[in-house]
Amino acid sequence: MKLRTKKILFTASSAFVLFGSAALSYRLSLSEKPVSHLDPALASLNMAVAQDSIIDSFNDSPFSAKQLQVFKSQPTEVSVKKEKPKKKKLTKVEKYKNQISRMAVTDLGESDDEALEIHKKANKKSKVTGYLADGAVMTIVEQDKKWYRIKSGKINGYVSKKYVVKNKKVETSMMENKNVSAVITEKSVPVRSKTQKSSSVVGMGYKNGEYPILDLSKNEKYALIERTDTISGWVPISDIDIKITAPKAMTKEEYDEYQEELAYEEEQALNSYLNLSIGSTGNPLQDKIIKLIAHNESGNYMAARNPKTSGEKTITVGAWQWYGENAHGILKMIVAANTDKAKSILKDSFHGKKGEEKATDLYKDIVGGDNWEQSKRLFTNPELIAIKALLGSNQGLQVQNSRIRSDIQAKIRVAISTYKLSDDGLTAYFCDLFWQNPQNARAIINECIDHFGSAKKFCEDEDALKYLHKTALKNGVLGKYSQRRNYTYSYCKGL
Repeated sequence: MKLRTKKILFTASSAFVLFGSAALSYRLSLSEKPVSHLDPALASLNMAVAQDSIIDSFNDSPFSAKQLQVFKSQPTEVSVKKEKPKKKKLTKVEKYKNQISRMAVTDLGESDDEALEIHKKANKKSKVTGYLADGAVMTIVEQDKKWYRIKSGKINGYVSKKYVVKNKKVETSMMENKNVSAVITEKSVPVRSKTQKSSSVVGMGYKNGEYPILDLSKNEKYALIERTDTISGWVPISDIDIKITAPKAMTKEEYDEYQEELAYEEEQALNSYLNLSIGSTGNPLQDKIIKLIAHNESGNYMAARNPKTSGEKTITVGAWQWYGENAHGILKMIVAANTDKAKSILKDSFHGKKGEEKATDLYKDIVGGDNWEQSKRLFTNPELIAIKALLGSNQGLQVQNSRIRSDIQAKIRVAISTYKLSDDGLTAYFCDLFWQNPQNARAIINECIDHFGSAKKFCEDEDALKYLHKTALKNGVLGKYSQRRNYTYSYCKGL
């Protein structure tokens, strides 16, 4: 009997273990099977029903309440396999926006430097590892109060925060510098006056042609491209690739080549400018000063832009970058030279149903009496294109040349009559200062005359030009343009 009792007890225990293992295995097998094809709530309900069935069978078994309670307390787990969401395919504009969101741009602004130096350490005296031209792009790695640690191309280093823009200003800077282009892809496309297929065609964008992008439509389906200096219009983004053409950091060797190229282009532009019917004034000194300031301004007759620096409030135009009310005055003179022709030029520059209305409004604004600098008058891209067309017309060229001659003649008169300057080099240097900022030019020349004791002694001293140059470099406003000051000094020594 003893042996039989032990056998019965062993059998009951074995049954409990085996039955419990089977139930546990069943639970585990359920939890391991994928149920992604079921509703998760339904899957949980089925598992609960399955567990209750097992527990009910336990309730009918000869196990103790304590043993059953242990099993009932075990949680039921359901593994639901979630499908990974499909990645949304980015549009061309979204890809472009993603690119520029990681970028910062060099903005030399009022600086006279041709490039921003990249230093090995956050110190102006540390080794220069590369150069960033105006409009060049970079990635900011980290920053402190005055410096960014950046990477551009293959070059790493530190740059002054003063000459770097980021965030929302990046796209504006890139488009102003014409560093975002539309590349026409599969076939030539019409360039339209508006973002509508029914709008008038102002030109053609040719297959594989590359044109600067001036703006994107609000619905991001069209790009405003510059077809020529005086013609712009809209093309569908579906017909273009958006290309960022902004330069990256240069090595010392690349920077030297860049400077040589700039010097060559500048010389070509200057020769073209001097040969563009301005001719000789009959006054050798006046001709030499015209050549000097033409070099320093590096002017484009058709130039027209909105403010670039914090000190500017309105438009700058023309070969010698007339600003504010001087710019307004130049445009008034161009219109007055031939009113009918000017109206025709403006009308042809605008397109669409409201084109004529916009041309009329701009004409009235040009001939009106509002002070653009005080009102902070800004111009739309179509308005700037119309102004460029005015500036580049025959009457625009003639008015600018005439204004150049009269402006230089007036400044020479101030140098000779007011300050009694009798030396050609001093007169030319003063005229260049006066062209940029009359108030500071007067302060600089007065300081020089006081230093030497009189205008006569100043003009006769062999170190007069050197002292004038030194004083100009110390000036808080004009001294910022050190490259211009140095060129002017070198030029005036030869007069």
